[in-house]
Amino acid sequence: MTAHVTLYEEVFYLGYRRMKQLYILDGSGYVFRAFYGLPALTNSDGQQVHAIYGFFRMLFKLWQRKPNYFCIAWDSPMQTIRKDTFEDYKANRIQQPDEFKRQMRMIKELVKELNIPFLEMPGYEADDIIASLICAQRPEFGYTIVSSDKDLKQLVREDVVQYDAMKEKTTTVELFWDEYKFAPEHMIDYLSLVGDSADNIK
Repeated sequence: MTAHVTLYEEVFYLGYRRMKQLYILDGSGYVFRAFYGLPALTNSDGQQVHAIYGFFRMLFKLWQRKPNYFCIAWDSPMQTIRKDTFEDYKANRIQQPDEFKRQMRMIKELVKELNIPFLEMPGYEADDIIASLICAQRPEFGYTIVSSDKDLKQLVREDVVQYDAMKEKTTTVELFWDEYKFAPEHMIDYLSLVGDSADNIK
């Protein structure tokens, strides 16, 4: 432990790390970051592969943390129940280009071929799948949500942390309090009051 870590965090990590670690990756978020965060790379056939390359490079780096269990949660490619409930949900976002969709399909095929555990449900987003797994409350697991999505911070608790791989930042209950000055379970109330421009919610 480094010198700047508080006593609370030290005690927290001692208990958390005794549990079997289940890492749940927001796979769609990883693909998005790889596609838009890397310069275009092509293979010998002239096809762009930078999202594929970036996704698996980030995945292998994540595995260096040696989780006991691991799975990927995917967004459903079809219209979700959120869009059915609120027509303007994410209406401010641009349509993903065909090249993004092609590489996404290839990444999913490779994940399947490599026997990497994944979950996807028609009509639901990766967030919904992650929340369902967390709310199952298996006491033998310590959960790490691998995502930068602030919506998922509401799931943080004593046995659940959120890890932003790009910033290499882990959010615990105490660190959430330090940032927002309220408990993680009230994140839904906070976003209801201030809205969420990323999802086009006023």
